[in-house]
Amino acid sequence: MEKKKGYSMFERDKLDPADSMRIERNIYFEEQTADLSGLTALPLEQLQALREEYAAAEQAAFEALQEQAAAWDEQAGKTLAIDKAIEYVRTPEATHTANQWEATDYGKHISNRVYQMRYHISENTRYDREKEKSIPYSWTLSWSIYTNSPHNYGQAKIAGQERKVFADKAAMEKYLNGRVSKPISIYSPRYRRLSRQSMQSISK
Repeated sequence: MEKKKGYSMFERDKLDPADSMRIERNIYFEEQTADLSGLTALPLEQLQALREEYAAAEQAAFEALQEQAAAWDEQAGKTLAIDKAIEYVRTPEATHTANQWEATDYGKHISNRVYQMRYHISENTRYDREKEKSIPYSWTLSWSIYTNSPHNYGQAKIAGQERKVFADKAAMEKYLNGRVSKPISIYSPRYRRLSRQSMQSISK
């Protein structure tokens, strides 16, 4: 708090680079130090005119500060861009398969720096006594597309389906090929198409 003759002033200025700026002042009348004798001797009309004049001067000072704040807006935007660039450079690259299908314990997986896709196929069988062996009667497919991130943190699901059952293997493969070959932009406008050249490995 700063005390001056007739009033005290509280200052609450704060700057958070690339985030916010605050210039704040509050003034309070100090009766013990104020001397109004010169003003109270003036006619009311003159006091009102002075009030308008002084308030207009305040407004001019305020507008000048707003113009100066515009310079901070531009500079803060530059600082923010630098902060984001530093954040990007410091962020380790997400582990990925470089758009190549790889076998996993769960099924098959393909990924790049931004997204990843997985699928798993299970063959459902029943034992045929006449043939004395298990015969497949349906196939269950689960697939998903997620965002990719370092250390698998904060991944978001884009699309997928769990345990979709097909009575015909060819129908299942056709459905899966459609999911893999379809441009991923359908799921996210920024997604790069997963490598179509590696789709032949699906049925292997």
